[in-house]
Amino acid sequence: QRHKAQLKAVDGVSFTLQRGETLGLVGESGCGKTTAGRVILRLIEPTSGSVTLTTSLQEHEPRQEHDIFSLKKETLRLLRRQMQIVFQDPYGSLNPRMTVGTLLREPLIIHN
Repeated sequence: QRHKAQLKAVDGVSFTLQRGETLGLVGESGCGKTTAGRVILRLIEPTSGSVTLTTSLQEHEPRQEHDIFSLKKETLRLLRRQMQIVFQDPYGSLNPRMTVGTLLREPLIIHN
């Protein structure tokens, strides 16, 4: 039986954002930025750690804490509408014919 070698792609990352704040995660190639973003959005499953989002699922509901890693798929889908990731490859994720302002406004308009 073969054992898969484990690689710590993201280790010891911690940050807190207040309502309305934005985080830009920057670093050299291969340092784990994309992996961290994918884990936060639960596009890949982590081996440990936690991500907690304090928000409301629907517009008029009270805000509450949600543990991203224990949510059902439907609830996670609702919360993902409030999260955004811009991947490293700007030509694959950003339209070069649009201004930065237009690029940033587009998801806000789409998600109200």
